[in-house]
Amino acid sequence: MLESVARSYQNSREEIDRVTGQITSQMGRTGQMPVNDSPVTVDTLHEAYTTLATNFDYQNGGTGNAPKFPQAMNLEVLLRYYRHGYNDRALEMVNLTLEKMARGGIYDQIAGGFARYSVDAYWLVPHFEKMLYDNALLARLYLHAHQSTWSGYVPENLRGDPRLYSA
Repeated sequence: MLESVARSYQNSREEIDRVTGQITSQMGRTGQMPVNDSPVTVDTLHEAYTTLATNFDYQNGGTGNAPKFPQAMNLEVLLRYYRHGYNDRALEMVNLTLEKMARGGIYDQIAGGFARYSVDAYWLVPHFEKMLYDNALLARLYLHAHQSTWSGYVPENLRGDPRLYSA
């Protein structure tokens, strides 16, 4: 294989340089997203709620079927929608999801923390991998839900540290 790469490099150097330039240029543009300075409007919030409510699993919480990812940011949107007084159903959606996740296999009942996702639709069978960024977002979400008069089940590793609830 190395000999083939060396031959290509010797015989097609200009073509390799041209394609490399195109790839480099495209990769440079990939990270450039236009900035939207527009404030979030009430219509935007209503549209987000409608989309999330349409795709919500009203039996198991979360959205869709297997695999199920704990989409903390979507749940934060629902929680904010509720806190702004728009719809109590949004809080019910958050509560159901948090309760099912906390009591399911996606939550490590022994060591604490959440697995990256559940391979089933019921939050029971975890994918055995924990991601720090997921757990940080979920800790924040459980805190915000608790502060929004949520009386659901809070996982032990979050209940054990009162500093989480004093913010």
